[in-house]
Amino acid sequence: KKVEVCGRTTTALGTVQSSTPTIAQLLTGIVTQTGVTGSGTVTLPTGTAITAGMPLTAATGDTFETVFTNIGGGQTLTITGATGSTVVGEAAVPSATGRKLVFVCTGANTWDVHCC
Repeated sequence: KKVEVCGRTTTALGTVQSSTPTIAQLLTGIVTQTGVTGSGTVTLPTGTAITAGMPLTAATGDTFETVFTNIGGGQTLTITGATGSTVVGEAAVPSATGRKLVFVCTGANTWDVHCC
């Protein structure tokens, strides 16, 4: 059986109702959060912040992935974009569920974030 090592680490956002993960946190590859009570919002960085935080100069068509996991608390967290980052797909992340986020550069300081 082939074993693939992908070099991801986990960034825990902690127990908070809502969060705004940084591009550095998203680039670790795995981000987790536990909400306090009720539903919460996860606001992604702006397109400008994403571009500025990339290790190499981003070009149209460049991509990266991260996994976001709502690790519990019985609430739903909803992933939203900021200026220049547009969420596409299933943005609601129920408790004890994860979503793969695929970031795609669509132009200067502009990113689509596909939630699957």
